[in-house]
Amino acid sequence: MEFKKSPIDGDSTTLLQNIFRHKVVKKDIFFLLEGEKSTEVGVILKGLFRSFYID
Repeated sequence: MEFKKSPIDGDSTTLLQNIFRHKVVKKDIFFLLEGEKSTEVGVILKGLFRSFYID
């Protein structure tokens, strides 16, 4: 994974790459479903992401 156009310096980028793992979420796949416990943080590198809440 490569960070582009980031204000983060090289040492911090290397540290982040060692902590995070790259995961692709394809079209029509949910990042988190209703009732699931959130255990991940996502960063969008390319594309769009839509969220919604139903009350």
